Amino acid sequence: TDNCSDDGEIESDAGVDDGDSEDGCLQYRLYTFTVTDDCGNSSTETTRVTRTYDMTEPTIADLEDFTLEGCNADWPESLFTTFTDNCSEEGEIESDAGVDDGTSADGTIEYRIYTFEITDTCGNTATSTTLVSRELGSGLIVGGSTQLCRNHGIFNLFELLPEEYIPGGSWSLVSSPFDTELEVSESGSVLIIEQLPAGDYIFHYIQGTDECLPLIEVTVNLLAEDPPCVGNCAPNPGNALTPNGDGENDTFFGGFDDLARSLGCTMHVQVYNRWGAKIFEDPDYQNDWDGRTQSNAVGAAKTITTGTYFYIINYKTGESEMTKTGYIYVATPN
Repeated sequence: TDNCSDDGEIESDAGVDDGDSEDGCLQYRLYTFTVTDDCGNSSTETTRVTRTYDMTEPTIADLEDFTLEGCNADWPESLFTTFTDNCSEEGEIESDAGVDDGTSADGTIEYRIYTFEITDTCGNTATSTTLVSRELGSGLIVGGSTQLCRNHGIFNLFELLPEEYIPGGSWSLVSSPFDTELEVSESGSVLIIEQLPAGDYIFHYIQGTDECLPLIEVTVNLLAEDPPCVGNCAPNPGNALTPNGDGENDTFFGGFDDLARSLGCTMHVQVYNRWGAKIFEDPDYQNDWDGRTQSNAVGAAKTITTGTYFYIINYKTGESEMTKTGYIYVATPN
């Protein structure tokens, strides 16, 4: 306004920097208005504008990588740590729920990465990660293996475990062709369908205890093509021998029935005890072993004692050959 001239609107200059606050979070700028009336009288006025200016990320207190206590421990739902910021309040932050980050080379340790993220009032974001590990077992036991056709249907992995395993555990698929996913049910069953690629599917069984016992590894090999002359595709040897004369499991079934054998399929069977001593071998097995040791295997010919034994069976036809390993439980009258 002016006492002798019209009122009006004026525009300031573009402003000049006028310093920062001591903590560096505020910047100042001074804008000047200047006006001169018709008689040459001038007047000036300044306005100081303040803005919050922060280009510095918050600082997240490092939560070091750590291993959970015990074996087979549950993963934390989240983790907590603190943060500071040069222009905002300090506080506590919670991580995400974590993502799986693989296993150790021997499969006995699993890893999970938890991520912390915080954004200050000026949009500066900081992230930090913590790697958590848990022990699944101390070492590895190699269990049984089997070969199946890709239209086999349901197969129970517990059939491949040695008798001494601790129940109540869990299964995980650790290796498969082309990283194909194959779900294992709580009862240890997998569904084998034709769409699955051929090759080895390796599973680990985490024994049902808080102690760090060895993992047990089993292998399911899905065949690219059906073996010739095997009516039900892959041979399926028995897992029990009870030579008591009741007509059930009195001899060990090697996997090929009479029909398969009549078509030219042969079985070379070897059986070993827990100390690795061979107690039986027959290069042309005919499903007739009743638990007796051979005289050249363990002393004089006699019936073996009750327990779990390991078998290796080599199956042959005129066009194909395969080997299968596994365990058989023998209950003898001795």
